[in-house]
Amino acid sequence: MPGTEHPLRVAGTIAVFVLLITTTQAERPKYRIQALEPYPGEHIVWAGPEALNNQNVAAGDSEGPIETRATRWHPDGETVGLDQYAFPRSRAMSINGLNWVAGLSYYSWDAWEAAIWAPDGTCTPLGGLWQSYSGISEARSINDAGVAVGASSNDDVPARAFRWTAETGMQDIGTLGGPIAAAFAINNPGQIVGVSLTAADENRSFLWQEGVFTELGLLPGGNASEALDINDQGQIVGTAGTPRSGKHSPTRSPIPSTSACRSPTDRPGPPPSTTTASWSATPPIPTALRTGPYRGSGKPAS
Repeated sequence: MPGTEHPLRVAGTIAVFVLLITTTQAERPKYRIQALEPYPGEHIVWAGPEALNNQNVAAGDSEGPIETRATRWHPDGETVGLDQYAFPRSRAMSINGLNWVAGLSYYSWDAWEAAIWAPDGTCTPLGGLWQSYSGISEARSINDAGVAVGASSNDDVPARAFRWTAETGMQDIGTLGGPIAAAFAINNPGQIVGVSLTAADENRSFLWQEGVFTELGLLPGGNASEALDINDQGQIVGTAGTPRSGKHSPTRSPIPSTSACRSPTDRPGPPPSTTTASWSATPPIPTALRTGPYRGSGKPAS
């Protein structure tokens, strides 16, 4: 899930907590730790799962100083290294209920683009929002319909939120009035959440639904917020600034500009001085949506 840190790494493996269902309702759920091995590769030394679906299949990356490979872990112990695209670095950030994975794949040492992986591990690069593509993009979430969302940037634009389908390709879904936005999650009904700058140059969480933006607001006395995930019931979680946490920089770019091999403390997410927040399904007055055609270098899978 976007914005979360890696669990504890021990001797090249990753520790995860697996729920054991009990037969007595009065008993508390019990957990055990199961080690997930990294996918074998050149100098790969640890595993970092980022997401888990309802079939208990995890997705993330197997990391090392040279190679970083998007990886899927299955409950039967199978570890699947997903196809690399043009360069030996990729990262998985989300997995849907059908084992499709979304993330990013490098095309040079310091540039990457959004990508999705089919259940058989085949990689489809999604490109970017600009014809003269010289920036980066990443897919942060994918739903069971195969719709992916994330952010794309180039030398002139720090980040714009996108929605991608195999039929339409990558589309700019707009902002809350400012120049920057990033989409962090999409649910199966197709609702998208993320963060955007407003016309007043302030960070605000948003909900996008059927072409309409809804600003989700702030905690009392707060000055910034971002929505990080949404479930199929439309319940949203994220972070929001409070008076105690101080003022957040309104120009903080939602899209990361560092390597996919970055350390857990370097990974994209909210500032440390924020408070967890959630929103109801009752929206404020929506703002106008601005859309743009697909102009990316990547093409939908045939």
